[in-house]
Amino acid sequence: MDYINRLDNYDGPELARIAQEDEYKLYDEALCIYKKFGESVEAIKVILHKLQNIKSAQEFAEKTGKKEVWSELGKAQIDLNMLREAIDSFIKAEDPQMYLRVITTANNDDCYEDLVQYLLMARKSLKE
Repeated sequence: MDYINRLDNYDGPELARIAQEDEYKLYDEALCIYKKFGESVEAIKVILHKLQNIKSAQEFAEKTGKKEVWSELGKAQIDLNMLREAIDSFIKAEDPQMYLRVITTANNDDCYEDLVQYLLMARKSLKE
């Protein structure tokens, strides 16, 4: 994939979008292009949805430290019933948008201690 880093003057996001199509399955190449062009959110989507590697996504989120990336990771984690990890990711993202789903999942799993931390963060930006 060194050739991707050496190439210049191309529409990276468009090429990455084509590369990640199921017809071509060039997921690693798409990921590399998104990283090169600074498209962190699209890069983590490739890791989560195409490569299906939650551990790599966690490492990527820690490396980038962007709130949008943490939010995408949190959504994927809650889909996988990884509530504690999802709450941690949402707190790092300062993203209260999934509060109804987090509350419902926490009630079903009896994870009230983690839920309190999330609700304290959500209270700062939401006033419902």
